[in-house]
Amino acid sequence: MLRQYINVHDLETFDDNYKSQLLEWCQKNGQTISYKLLARYKFEKRDRFKVAVMVDGKKVATADDFNKKSAEQIASEKAMVALGIISEEDLEEDDDE
Repeated sequence: MLRQYINVHDLETFDDNYKSQLLEWCQKNGQTISYKLLARYKFEKRDRFKVAVMVDGKKVATADDFNKKSAEQIASEKAMVALGIISEEDLEEDDDE
């Protein structure tokens, strides 16, 4: 029944773990990757984390969210766009699916 509405193949091959993808890309290209906590602050009575993705010691992207892991994922996604690994159009297509 779901096959009418969902492309199972696309769902099986879809990978939204941008942190893992970026790590893999850096390893293949001989680059180092690290994450740096830039700030931890309160927003609406909750902790918020701002992190930076560092590739070969250079800040490529930053993001913040309510948990550190999520901030790292968002920053990794932004870094992949900044490095030309994925495009904004790729992200929009994934959102449409």
